Amino acid sequence: MKIKALTLKNFRGFKEFECTFKPSINVLVGLNGFGKSSLLDAITVAYGQFMSGFGISTDRAIRDNDIHLGKISTGEHGFTMESQFPVVVSAQSFGDYVDDFPIEWSRARNTQKSTGTKVPELVNVAKRLQKIVQDGAFPNLPVIACYGTNRLWNQSFDTSNDMPKLGKMSRLEGYRDWDKPSSGYKTFANWLYQETMASFEQSMKQQQQRMSGNLVSGNVHEAHLNALQKAINAVLEPSGWSNVHYSATEKQVVATHEVQGNVPISLLSDGVRNMIGMVADIARRAIQLNPHQGDHVILEAHGIVLIDEVDMHLHPQWQRHILGGLQKAFPNIQFIVTTHSPLVISDIKNVHVNLLDNPEKASQVPDLYGQDANSVLLEIMDTDIRNAEVNEKLGDVLDAIHNSKNTKDIAKAKELLVVLDGDLPVSNLELSKAKLLLRKKELKIAQNN
Repeated sequence: MKIKALTLKNFRGFKEFECTFKPSINVLVGLNGFGKSSLLDAITVAYGQFMSGFGISTDRAIRDNDIHLGKISTGEHGFTMESQFPVVVSAQSFGDYVDDFPIEWSRARNTQKSTGTKVPELVNVAKRLQKIVQDGAFPNLPVIACYGTNRLWNQSFDTSNDMPKLGKMSRLEGYRDWDKPSSGYKTFANWLYQETMASFEQSMKQQQQRMSGNLVSGNVHEAHLNALQKAINAVLEPSGWSNVHYSATEKQVVATHEVQGNVPISLLSDGVRNMIGMVADIARRAIQLNPHQGDHVILEAHGIVLIDEVDMHLHPQWQRHILGGLQKAFPNIQFIVTTHSPLVISDIKNVHVNLLDNPEKASQVPDLYGQDANSVLLEIMDTDIRNAEVNEKLGDVLDAIHNSKNTKDIAKAKELLVVLDGDLPVSNLELSKAKLLLRKKELKIAQNN
């Protein structure tokens, strides 16, 4: 299950807007306030009816703060802000899921008091799948989850003094809190404890069966844990951390580092623990929704995952690899993420970048693989690669050098260079280049004279 296109009318800051997506990695870029987060919220609205149909999660309806406010003039100097209707969220799918899942659908809110229209086609598909699961069959359920900017670590997630309790084991628990903008770390910790204990218990039973000379089937819980490890390791590789597991000794979840050893997740940096929390939650949902797929469950998982500011708290080195890590860990999941980092979008092939620079339609950016960060900053993010004042002074120096025709011109260029030299550190590369260029020009003029 993947989304192909989204069309909005009177939603948040958008009067009318269109955006298309590819089946794999999609990145939304644009200045603050241009609607990147709003697009992610609109996607949750589009799929809200489907998710509510499973009976374990709530609908994400069109809320009051989703209604577009129009500026209405009331005279020469006055204006009011009026709610604009109808509010419409329309979506298209790739048609890659079950036959009765609609290709196109819309949700609308027509008045201030209304709660918005329903989409019975979506609800009916979910209810049918729910019934199949309840009857003991194994349909492949899509992973759908949203991770907002307030997915930050919370002390309530720390389970060091709180032994995880056994929770509900329904497959559909993988949809609980699907639209909550947090990484659901405590839910993951509880689930990991259950899987670890279940794997140990099954291993003990298998050992007894072997001693009795009986054939032993595979340990499904161990297969799930192995799949989890591979997914988390694929994303964590640049950080040096790996092997996230439940420690019976520590009575909490720990990660392993070649130098630092086993360390509780709660003691790691914000960037590492928040990434562990998010990736682990995606993997946990994939396993819980489709436990019958064994050690291939995460690689075969499909669906839609939304991540706001995917680069949040990540070191630049990790920013370069985060999308590649997610793609390696979850190759069949469609990711739609936002970012302010040029490093995120220039180090992986075939990323679909939507630039939000047009109030009516997202602009598709050509493949940026291999582009240096400065080029992406300047050409895509419309941001100078250095301080504006320094940039102006450097430009003046280079112009003076280029236009120098005699020793008097060279002297003027030297004066400008002295000023710049006082502002910048000796190691500045552009300053060194300017000095070298000036020396070459000075020698050339001397030779000609």
